[in-house]
Amino acid sequence: MKNWFQTFALCALLAPAVASAATVVSCPANTDTGGDGLSRSFYLPNYSTGTLDTVTVNYHATVTGSYNVALEARLNAFNGTLVSTANATATVTTGTAGGTPVTFNFGNAAIPANSTITFKQTLLSGPGGLSVNTGQPPCTGTVVQTNGSTPPLDSNRRATLAITVTGNAAAGGGGAVAAPASIPTLSEWGLILMSALVAAFGFVHTRRRQR
Repeated sequence: MKNWFQTFALCALLAPAVASAATVVSCPANTDTGGDGLSRSFYLPNYSTGTLDTVTVNYHATVTGSYNVALEARLNAFNGTLVSTANATATVTTGTAGGTPVTFNFGNAAIPANSTITFKQTLLSGPGGLSVNTGQPPCTGTVVQTNGSTPPLDSNRRATLAITVTGNAAAGGGGAVAAPASIPTLSEWGLILMSALVAAFGFVHTRRRQR
């Protein structure tokens, strides 16, 4: 039993800690009950965090109900390299001051250092129309809303939008990657190693007891 605990402790030390995502951009919602249509896009300039984890956008609805929205992320232009397209389904209630926050999960997609990430929204289904809360200062980080999604970056509309963006510098190596890729992070490799070692020890321990 003593050897079991020693082995387990060693595995825990070998497995790197799972890094939590940090808030990269945050812009508070205003108190309006409506906003700009989804044809208005937005981008994050000079993104220096290694990964894109989640993007939360505050939406208003013309009719209360369940809505499915796609958020497409690309590098450096609205027709640039595709990072990922995240879908989210949420119940959005009409007349809500500030809108309803809807979170899109990009799964810590790796982002090259100092890239611009563009975002285009598409309403896939729902009982009515959606608009996005335009936010208000002060904002943490930089977000630029555009009048549309014409490449490369359309024309600027405003420097606020009700969004929160999280990412993880550790998981993406501070952005020092050539292109977005879905590969195991260090924390994932550590957990895989720990599981393999624990399984191996359990097998050996069982064999010894049977003897």
